[in-house]
Amino acid sequence: MGTVARLLAENVSFRCTSVDRIGIRGYVPGLQYEGGVLRFLLERGYRIPSPAGLTHNHDRLTSELDALVAAADVPVVRFRRNECKEDIARPYQQEAAAAGRSGLVLVGKAQERTSSWRGFIDESHAAHRPNHPHFAWRRMSSVPDHWYLYFWDGDWGPAFLKICGYAPYPLWACANGHEWAKRQLAEAGVGFEALDNGLRSVTDAAEAHRICARLGSGHVRDLLRRMMAEAPDPLTLDDRRAGFDWRFSIAQLEVSDTAVFDAPRRARAWFEAAIGDHLDLGRPERVSLVVNRKVVNRGKSKTPGRFATEVITRDVAPQLQIHYKSSKVKAYLKEGKALRVETTINNAEDFAVHKTLNAENWRALRKVGAATNARFLAALGEGQPGLPDAATFESVVLPSTHDGQRAPGLRFGEPGRWPCWPPWLPSPT
Repeated sequence: MGTVARLLAENVSFRCTSVDRIGIRGYVPGLQYEGGVLRFLLERGYRIPSPAGLTHNHDRLTSELDALVAAADVPVVRFRRNECKEDIARPYQQEAAAAGRSGLVLVGKAQERTSSWRGFIDESHAAHRPNHPHFAWRRMSSVPDHWYLYFWDGDWGPAFLKICGYAPYPLWACANGHEWAKRQLAEAGVGFEALDNGLRSVTDAAEAHRICARLGSGHVRDLLRRMMAEAPDPLTLDDRRAGFDWRFSIAQLEVSDTAVFDAPRRARAWFEAAIGDHLDLGRPERVSLVVNRKVVNRGKSKTPGRFATEVITRDVAPQLQIHYKSSKVKAYLKEGKALRVETTINNAEDFAVHKTLNAENWRALRKVGAATNARFLAALGEGQPGLPDAATFESVVLPSTHDGQRAPGLRFGEPGRWPCWPPWLPSPT
């Protein structure tokens, strides 16, 4: 694999594969179709399943949220458009961490577009009567308030739960596997140095690898239970007895491979060269090799998505990424010190894996992410010339004696000679 294999074998001080960002979607199966909404209201004792029943439930949720905010004594923030919500919440989470306090730390509100149930009188229906109106229900676009509940969790660190007070009550939860690993390392007494949301170094690499590999769907479910126990719940105990309950699916999973270099300049030199050499990486046939899935580029069965190589240079830190359907894989230098290759799976079905949050699907997606990272890294290594070792370069650039005859060294930087000193070697000065 040329340069990249040698870089990873000889110049990496710490390397770790871990789950990074995790997104979980919560939904109530019984509220995903019109008949289920009618049954939900009838089970609650409404003689006529009208929109008033859902309005009552929304008002109850709002009251419970207000009571929660008062009891927990946490601030409420109205997010403005295009604000980074995580940046606003981070100081509150860090303050809770410093105080050793777990639980809710901030409530945010934001109007966001969603699809919610709307009921209206259907006078054309045969069952409609003046004293017994018939209501029809449709899923329609709306822009209601969504509530962001930010937590500091003893096992997971920063996490948040987003809920909507309008049926079918979509829920979204987000956490970070690297932050979970940090909490577990601290509990195990293993020292570590953070690299943004990852790990730069650890005192026990083997234990760090075991901890990162141990993270499973059960740990995610435990976090969901703790957060939902504090949040206002659209479902009551009677609703659950009637068969309405939460189900969870894996909406997003990021699997990362991070290699920390002992001499970052070697990684920078290689990565900058790799970008120039692999601007064709996004071609359908090459994407197919990376994701190990069939890609059809023409005809009626054309694979959806845009196939292109993207070089993103935000904050002068370039990323090389390609897309497959709704998922993507990218490579970049993290804080200029580590090469990170990261697969983001936004739809498990892109890789023929079910979305349901359980151990089997979790393991399958982790395997897909790790394998995709490895193939992407291998693709970046293709066509890269091998790096001569330091001894070879020294024999070229320094004077030497052969069979009693002195030979001058090959000086770098002169016209007609080498243009510069190789960045992977220590400076001669």
